[in-house]
Amino acid sequence: MKSSLRLFRVLGALSISAAAAVACGDSDGQGDGGGAAGSAGAAGAVTSGCGSDVDCKLDRICVMGACVDPPGGTGGAGGGGTGGSTATGGAPATGGAPATGGAPGTGGAAGMGGTGTAGAAGGGVGGASGSAGAGVGGGAGTGGSAGAAGSGGALSPGQFTVECGSEQCNLLGGQLCCFDNPPGPQPADATCETSGMGCDLDINCDGNEDCASGQICCANAGQFFGFTTVECRDAVDCNGDDINIGCRSELNCPMGESCCGEFVAGVYERIECATACTGPLNVTLCSDDSECTGGTSCLPSQVLPDTFTVCR
Repeated sequence: MKSSLRLFRVLGALSISAAAAVACGDSDGQGDGGGAAGSAGAAGAVTSGCGSDVDCKLDRICVMGACVDPPGGTGGAGGGGTGGSTATGGAPATGGAPATGGAPGTGGAAGMGGTGTAGAAGGGVGGASGSAGAGVGGGAGTGGSAGAAGSGGALSPGQFTVECGSEQCNLLGGQLCCFDNPPGPQPADATCETSGMGCDLDINCDGNEDCASGQICCANAGQFFGFTTVECRDAVDCNGDDINIGCRSELNCPMGESCCGEFVAGVYERIECATACTGPLNVTLCSDDSECTGGTSCLPSQVLPDTFTVCR
């Protein structure tokens, strides 16, 4: 729009100049007031003086100090205004550099499993396995390994077991050998039981290895019916007709030794393990014929408690 107004002003000025020239032309001889009418398209009548367009009324414009109507009529068409140059868009904004993520967190170290405590060895019996230690540390800790079972003391041959006919009674399991010799034709019977109630003879040990330290295996001689029990006692309490049963056969002795008894005047003075049953130790206690020599066999003893056998 501003370009068009400028063009109108220029055309108006040219029209006024032309009118002035006609009015004052030398060839016409006309005076100041007698000029020919301007050509079509000339600017309208000039009004009072002005300094700018704002001094003119309505839509008139100020041209060379005079308010004139904007050019119109059949005057020559003004040249088309030149469009403004295409605005150049701003350079694309450059995105900020990608934020660098923080370093990955380092997980807590895996917990160390607690060391299990091995069970204490007791009387040759392996200790119970230790409790697993709880893992401590970052993510689920690794459970501690169970403690190894405590190593029990080495068992002596035949320790904590009693031969009972064809059975082996487990003393640690609370068993004993119950011998029953009923009257009449019924055969004697020996079985492992947990109580000596009703037994003609209850055998709780068959060698000193079955007893606690300071005690011995003693066959208690009854007042009327022979032996009634075989049990561990303090040595001072095994006396009179009682017999110290130091062993029952070579199964109760260290390898290479035999179970020997000293039998004098129908009484056993002692029964113990020895390298050979010779001299005073003149009787061999046995569990089968393989332990007997000199053409003897393993047979029930006629003096010792029932179930005990000797080579004869």
